[in-house]
Amino acid sequence: MIRAIAKELVDMIDISTFERLPLPRFGREVPTTLVLKVKHRADGSWEKDKARLVVQGFRQVVGRDFHATFSPMASFVNVRILLSLACTNGWRVMHGDIPQAFLRSRIDSDMYVSLAKGVQLIDKATGLPYNHNGDALKLRRALYGCRQSPQLFNKVVNQFFVEELGWVRGENESCLYHHFDPVTGDIAIALLEVDDVLMTSNSDAVIEKFYTMLNAKFGVGHSITWEPVSSFMGVNVVYDRSARELTLDVAAKISTLFADHSLLRMLPTKA
Repeated sequence: MIRAIAKELVDMIDISTFERLPLPRFGREVPTTLVLKVKHRADGSWEKDKARLVVQGFRQVVGRDFHATFSPMASFVNVRILLSLACTNGWRVMHGDIPQAFLRSRIDSDMYVSLAKGVQLIDKATGLPYNHNGDALKLRRALYGCRQSPQLFNKVVNQFFVEELGWVRGENESCLYHHFDPVTGDIAIALLEVDDVLMTSNSDAVIEKFYTMLNAKFGVGHSITWEPVSSFMGVNVVYDRSARELTLDVAAKISTLFADHSLLRMLPTKA
């Protein structure tokens, strides 16, 4: 976890998440906290140790620290439709995870934050803490925990798909994007769930081109994880492309639920 915390902070500094400035006379610092998590795949296997420096968004003041919060969420109905379409036609289905997604967008308000307890940034030139002379950290990027972060990131993603790739956003599903090339007949469909991308196409070349552009846009400093889908939105996915068979299950979640709550094992079951 210490390695995960160090990685989180170094990554944030590398993309200029903060700016060291004197705290304004009537300014205030919104506290942050460290959230630690052991991340598992949908089948229950270990994936990685994860740390997040998170703003205590409940301390934000509407009209001062943020103005709007709405961000669309993908429907699992559309996830099943995408997977069904790919399975029926034998298309590849790829899954990507955008690292530090919210930090890819710029904050839309003047916000200063204080670091979580136990975390300190040191000025290399002087060897002193960043705030030894009254300076504070002004946010430049939408940190996790900020009330407006999901919305700001969604705007960046939409701009990428519509303006840079030339794809079309779904009318009934705002997290669905698609593209059709009438000359080559290539079809591409992508579905987003915050920072997770599910993508399929009838052309492997289109998939590779999409990943190259996605990684160039959002993988600065860290390549985006890009692999055949094995889980999405907490659901385990087993896809045999050659046999055109696909199964979905949450067996690991159910097993964990019964293991953590012994009372459930005592409930009567139907014969």
